[in-house]
Amino acid sequence: VQTRFVAMNEYLLSARLVNSYLRGAYKLHLTRNSAEFIRNITGAITTVFSNVIVGFINLASEIAVIIALSAVMLLVEPMLSLGAALISGLTVFIFFAVSKNRFVAWGEREQTLAKTILQALQQGFYSIKEVKILGRQQFILRSFKVPRLELAHVRIKLGTMSYAPRLWVESVIVTAVLLVVVF
Repeated sequence: VQTRFVAMNEYLLSARLVNSYLRGAYKLHLTRNSAEFIRNITGAITTVFSNVIVGFINLASEIAVIIALSAVMLLVEPMLSLGAALISGLTVFIFFAVSKNRFVAWGEREQTLAKTILQALQQGFYSIKEVKILGRQQFILRSFKVPRLELAHVRIKLGTMSYAPRLWVESVIVTAVLLVVVF
């Protein structure tokens, strides 16, 4: 849910920004460098959403989980805590061994899409005079939006899978604790 929220809001905000720049007065393009537009669209939005907003959310939730699990496990069974640490490490290793190829493929696709997006933006902004005279704003916007939407979906997959090891490890630990308590 969190990853989808971030990726889709990045997509929506970047599409709005491209549309705003394309429809902006020609004078705007004469007084500002197109690299500034491209940086704002491709880098700044992702940085704010992915690093700042998600960072705070993740930090708060991870600290709460770590404190709660550590306190309970150390109070109930110190030896179980060591066993859980060993099991956690093993399950994370297994998870990454199994899912490595998917991460690589998604990462490569992410890079390809980023290049396509940058190319569409450069072509649109470097030829803004012709784009405005010929009324080709929609074409440029569409050539940006299609790969940007696909990039959002790839990032949803990458982001979702990046949380999977933690959820997997927590499930294994909770199961192990329940087994120890029951037996």
